[in-house]
Amino acid sequence: MLTYVVHLPVNVLDEKNSPLVEEYDVGTTYPVFILTNSKGEIITRWTGYTGGGKGFIKRLLAALKDQRTIPERIEQFES
Repeated sequence: MLTYVVHLPVNVLDEKNSPLVEEYDVGTTYPVFILTNSKGEIITRWTGYTGGGKGFIKRLLAALKDQRTIPERIEQFES
Protein backbone atom coordinates (compact mmCIF):
# COMPACT_ATOMS: atom_id res chain seq x y z
CA MET A 1 0.00 0.00 0.00
CA LEU A 2 1.37 3.41 -0.97
CA THR A 3 1.01 5.95 1.82
CA TYR A 4 1.37 9.69 1.68
CA VAL A 5 1.62 11.85 4.76
CA VAL A 6 0.72 15.53 4.51
CA HIS A 7 1.74 17.85 7.32
CA LEU A 8 -0.97 20.44 8.02
CA PRO A 9 0.00 22.86 10.76
CA VAL A 10 -3.01 24.63 12.27
CA ASN A 11 -3.00 27.63 14.56
CA VAL A 12 -5.66 26.57 17.07
CA LEU A 13 -5.88 30.08 18.46
CA ASP A 14 -6.98 31.52 15.11
CA GLU A 15 -10.78 31.65 15.10
CA LYS A 16 -10.98 30.78 11.38
CA ASN A 17 -9.65 27.31 12.29
CA SER A 18 -12.24 26.65 15.00
CA PRO A 19 -14.37 24.27 12.86
CA LEU A 20 -11.31 22.07 12.27
CA VAL A 21 -10.25 22.33 15.92
CA GLU A 22 -13.73 21.28 17.05
CA GLU A 23 -14.12 18.49 14.47
CA TYR A 24 -10.89 16.85 15.62
CA ASP A 25 -11.31 17.72 19.32
CA VAL A 26 -7.84 19.22 19.46
CA GLY A 27 -8.06 20.27 23.12
CA THR A 28 -5.51 22.42 24.92
CA THR A 29 -2.43 20.20 25.15
CA TYR A 30 0.10 21.12 22.51
CA PRO A 31 1.53 19.95 20.31
CA VAL A 32 -1.14 17.52 19.22
CA PHE A 33 -0.61 15.18 16.29
CA ILE A 34 -3.62 13.66 14.55
CA LEU A 35 -3.15 11.06 11.84
CA THR A 36 -6.17 10.57 9.58
CA ASN A 37 -6.95 8.49 6.55
CA SER A 38 -7.87 10.07 3.21
CA LYS A 39 -11.50 10.39 4.38
CA GLY A 40 -10.47 12.47 7.39
CA GLU A 41 -11.22 9.66 9.86
CA ILE A 42 -8.83 9.59 12.80
CA ILE A 43 -6.39 6.67 12.85
CA THR A 44 -4.51 7.80 15.93
CA ARG A 45 -3.54 10.88 17.89
CA TRP A 46 -0.85 11.77 20.37
CA THR A 47 0.17 14.84 22.28
CA GLY A 48 3.46 16.23 23.44
CA TYR A 49 6.93 16.01 22.06
CA THR A 50 8.12 12.57 21.05
CA GLY A 51 11.85 12.81 21.60
CA GLY A 52 12.76 14.95 18.62
CA GLY A 53 12.64 14.04 14.95
CA LYS A 54 13.60 10.40 15.45
CA GLY A 55 10.92 9.93 18.09
CA PHE A 56 8.31 11.52 15.85
CA ILE A 57 9.24 9.32 12.87
CA LYS A 58 9.17 6.21 15.08
CA ARG A 59 5.68 7.11 16.36
CA LEU A 60 4.43 7.93 12.86
CA LEU A 61 5.74 4.70 11.33
CA ALA A 62 4.16 2.66 14.13
CA ALA A 63 0.84 4.39 13.50
CA LEU A 64 1.05 3.77 9.75
CA LYS A 65 1.48 0.01 10.29
CA ASP A 66 -2.08 -0.27 11.60
CA GLN A 67 -4.35 2.16 9.76
CA ARG A 68 -7.61 1.16 11.41
CA THR A 69 -9.65 4.12 12.57
CA ILE A 70 -10.31 4.71 16.26
CA PRO A 71 -13.96 3.50 15.95
CA GLU A 72 -12.68 0.30 14.28
CA ARG A 73 -10.23 -0.24 17.13
CA ILE A 74 -12.95 0.33 19.72
CA GLU A 75 -15.26 -2.11 17.92
CA GLN A 76 -12.55 -4.79 17.95
CA PHE A 77 -11.80 -4.15 21.61
CA GLU A 78 -15.48 -4.45 22.57
CA SER A 79 -16.03 -7.67 20.60
